[in-house]
Amino acid sequence: MISKNAASRSMIFSLPAGRTLRAYVAMVTAAGALAAALAATLGHGANDAGLIAGLVLAGALSERWKVGLFGDAHVSLSAAVLMAAGLAGGPRDVAIVAPLLAVAVNVGGVVPLYKTAFNAATYVLASLAFLATVNVFVPQPNAGDWMHVVPPATAGVCVYFVVNAALVAFAVVLASGERVLDVMRGRFLWLLPNYLPIGAIAAAFLLGYDSIGAWAILVFAGPAAGVQVALALFAAVKRSGEERLHEMEERMQVVERELALARRLDDESEVAHVA
Repeated sequence: MISKNAASRSMIFSLPAGRTLRAYVAMVTAAGALAAALAATLGHGANDAGLIAGLVLAGALSERWKVGLFGDAHVSLSAAVLMAAGLAGGPRDVAIVAPLLAVAVNVGGVVPLYKTAFNAATYVLASLAFLATVNVFVPQPNAGDWMHVVPPATAGVCVYFVVNAALVAFAVVLASGERVLDVMRGRFLWLLPNYLPIGAIAAAFLLGYDSIGAWAILVFAGPAAGVQVALALFAAVKRSGEERLHEMEERMQVVERELALARRLDDESEVAHVA
């Protein structure tokens, strides 16, 4: 009999199923590690340990109340944390917060290491893409012009969403064999409208951080939590609708089988009558 500890170790050190999926996960993880190393080495940061610790804690709490989607997939407001780290600190803070957040959200659970590494990589790549989009329009975001940061931050949210969703969607495709467009349409695109307010929240966080430092995390926890509640309600309605649709499809299949059986019996009866 396998002990619980042995089973946990086996789960932690397990690998993705399939050679192609393993290669893809390794490629994304390597790209994320390289991007994080470059951001930490060449990028700037706020050099504020309180900001880093507060954002990691806020992101971990957000993950504790994450919104379930399909299978073991979920969504939370960790994106808001990463965007706040990028705007208030810089790419170096993103490179620090993203891996710590990926580890923190799995504390107390049994999660394969490859999933933690993959999540960290997607956090890094999507967050740096967000920050790069903002910097195209506002090279040095600051509290004084935070209102001007809102439009590019909203555009950055869309870029973050596309990068993150695409990286995860390809993994789902390789694992399930579904089409990329079907996965994106059915499992991700409906989330985009709920993500859009995050850009404004992250931009406004600039002003709060400039005024009261890392304590601004507590102030902006409320609006971020509101977005997560909206996500939860929307996801619940979507799952309920999909469940009802699945039930209707099953009932239709039963009716079709019964009709086919009735037609066959009727045909057999006519043949017997003629004979």
